[in-house]
Amino acid sequence: MDKMRTYGLVGLLLLLGAALVGCGNADNNHAGHGGPPTGSMIGVEISIEPQAASAGQEVDLKAAVTQDAEQVEDADEVMFEVRQSGSDDRAMLMGEHAGEGMYTVTHVFPEAGTYFVTAHVTARGMHNMPTLEVDIAE
Repeated sequence: MDKMRTYGLVGLLLLLGAALVGCGNADNNHAGHGGPPTGSMIGVEISIEPQAASAGQEVDLKAAVTQDAEQVEDADEVMFEVRQSGSDDRAMLMGEHAGEGMYTVTHVFPEAGTYFVTAHVTARGMHNMPTLEVDIAE
């Protein structure tokens, strides 16, 4: 009889734990992403201008944000992460809306080498973070 009571108590605790985990996940499905997704996935295309950049030169990092072939003018956040190949150091730069679905920031690459630019874009309940490899000349 004691064994059955113990198994019943363990089973009840497992059920309660599973129910609590399920409730917690339901409340946080879209936390930090502007609510539930609307429409198809957002598209993000990264570019730099000028394309042939040199160390110490100002360049514009750009992210063109679209959804269903339409320009996204209401992104919640556009951040550019810049990291040199082989390094763990990262710069996080806030992009500014420039109109027509374009978000930009000016940056100077300190030295020649290969860099990775990742655009972290949150818009319409979705997050997309493509990466562009950039070679910077002397």
